[in-house]
Formats: sequence, structure tokens, C-alpha cells
Amino acid sequence: GLSGQSLGSRGEIIDSNGVNVAALSARSGTGGLGKNGAGILTLDGAASTGFTGNTTVNQGTLNLAVEDAIANSAVVHFQNASGLTATADQQFKDLRMDTGTAGINMSGFDLSLDKGELGSVVTNTGVLTKNTSGVLNLNVVDALSGVTTVEVREGNINSAFGQTLNSL
Repeated sequence: GLSGQSLGSRGEIIDSNGVNVAALSARSGTGGLGKNGAGILTLDGAASTGFTGNTTVNQGTLNLAVEDAIANSAVVHFQNASGLTATADQQFKDLRMDTGTAGINMSGFDLSLDKGELGSVVTNTGVLTKNTSGVLNLNVVDALSGVTTVEVREGNINSAFGQTLNSL
């Protein structure tokens, strides 16, 4: 696995190049984390909760193996053919999944968001919670088809296909 390090303002880019890579120890600092290449980057242990920069996944899969694996303070952006899997509850300030991404598989765990853009389908999720006054936009048909329960605590969820879910 990759050892812990401070992510300065320039951040860190990991190219998994078609293999599975595990980041087992803590990262800290203000820099961001980038993931390139096919394959899987797994964040487990205290892998990344200490860094506050944005996370961008350009290709492959980001696997979050512990609860709240990424600090809830920045944008997490998936683009190209990338995807997200998780084996623990996750909370994001701003989650962006571009159209054409592989989507989100929460393995039965809960997903909590403040705002975001979903251009792919969320599957195998227990509860999707929308927390703050920010807006969550669904840009693909049946984006939440794999979600058991949707809770809108504040703000709303807008669908590009005419449906709006408002807060409780």
C-alpha cells in the first residue's frame, strides 16, 4: 500500500495503471487527490480524512473502505469512465458524477450529500440523505433507482426529467 504523507497545495496524483492499489495510512494537508488509470484505488484505515483538498477521479474506480473516507470539506469529482464503490457509510459536501461515468455502488451502505450533480446511477444504497440548502441535480433517468430510501432534510433534489423532491 501507499504510505501516509502530507498533501501540500500541489496535491498528489495516483495512477493505478490497471492494478489495484491500497492507500492504507493517513494523508493530510490542503492539497487534493487525483486518481488516474484503470484499476482500483482503495482508501481504508485513516487513508484520507486529514486532507481538505478536492478529489478528482479520471479513470478506474475509487473504493472507500471505511466510513467517511474523504473529509467532508471539498468537491469529489468523477469524470470519464470512473466510478465509486463503498463498503461503509459516506458523506460528501459536493459530489459530482459526470454523465457517462460508471456510477456509484454503495454496497448497501448509506450516502449523505450536501449538494452535487449525478450523471450516472446510484445503486445498492440504503439511505440517500440530502443535508443542506444546496441542490442535488439528477442528470440521468432513474439515477436513484438503486436507493432504498431518500431523505431530503434541507434544500431539494432536482431531476432533469421533471421530478423534484423537496425537504421534509
